[in-house]
Amino acid sequence: MTFSVTVWILIGLGLAFLELLTPGFVVLFFGLSAITVGLLKLLFPDLGFTVEMLIFSGLSIAYILVLRKWVKRIFLGDRSGSESELNEFVGRQATVVEAIDPPREGRIEVNGATWKAMAERALPVGQTVKIIAQDNLTLKVEAVD
Repeated sequence: MTFSVTVWILIGLGLAFLELLTPGFVVLFFGLSAITVGLLKLLFPDLGFTVEMLIFSGLSIAYILVLRKWVKRIFLGDRSGSESELNEFVGRQATVVEAIDPPREGRIEVNGATWKAMAERALPVGQTVKIIAQDNLTLKVEAVD
């Protein structure tokens, strides 16, 4: 049993299209491998099924290892700027809506949404605070005097 050039290329195009429906940029490389095997089959029509499957498997692994990170960077962009986006609250003022009593966290309200907050000293409900840092989804605050 051996696949024809057309079958390999159709499988490859189908897998590449399937990538549009799935996250992660993995299926694309199986499609690229199938297309490559189809083109190799065009150049070497006497390839046996076992050789075709070995080439397909090897290329799939190689493409994933070599190209995946590069392709993700192209399509998803560089994510290194996300930290600055998260720090958009730093420097803003907020209101304590759940008392902060270190080491226990409390909650503050910023732009109509509440966030977990921590502080160096106890802060009562209603206290106006300034956001000085962000640690994941917890904001570090200090009292505004």
